[in-house]
Amino acid sequence: MTSEQVQAVVEMMRHLAKAFASASYYSPSHPQVIDILAPILDALRRALAKAPELTLIIVKDDLLLLGKPLERNPSVTRVAVILSRCGLGHLRFAPEVEEAD
Repeated sequence: MTSEQVQAVVEMMRHLAKAFASASYYSPSHPQVIDILAPILDALRRALAKAPELTLIIVKDDLLLLGKPLERNPSVTRVAVILSRCGLGHLRFAPEVEEAD
């Protein structure tokens, strides 16, 4: 995975953190929540540009990509904590993911 793809994953986490925050204030159908989906999907597609899939491992407040922690920043930590609290151990993204997913 290239450094550009890793940065796309970090960017996706930033947008996911915003989406989680928006969803805690607004209904899932609110424009504030809906509008954040496009940048999440764009970052995901860039991350998957030359990869057959993308798997993130969730370990407490860290996200691992290819066995290495993503750069620590508030967005990555927030997403990791939320996913961990939901009982998730990993996320797998396939290239055919769509906005409706």
